[in-house]
Amino acid sequence: MKAEQVEEIILMAIDEVNEQRMEDDGPEYEALPGDLSVVISGTDAALDSLDLITFVTAVEEALKEDGFDLDLSDFLDVTADETAETLRDFVLERLA
Repeated sequence: MKAEQVEEIILMAIDEVNEQRMEDDGPEYEALPGDLSVVISGTDAALDSLDLITFVTAVEEALKEDGFDLDLSDFLDVTADETAETLRDFVLERLA
């Protein structure tokens, strides 16, 4: 799998979180940036616990649809500031 494909999956998952936020919070929802700079875990995380579950599940399911069964729980350290970019790198390393 190429980096661009993993990025597309991650950006799709960000969109899914944004859609969930809009459903939950209405027009006042705070959208996540649509790029790999978004901090997904750690003290500066832009995701709350429900957002994080939605995000990780969306990424894992999309990878599975492409034939890759990857458990992302190894990546998530809620004390470390991890971005969507570091997630991309983690996925690529695990799939190599």
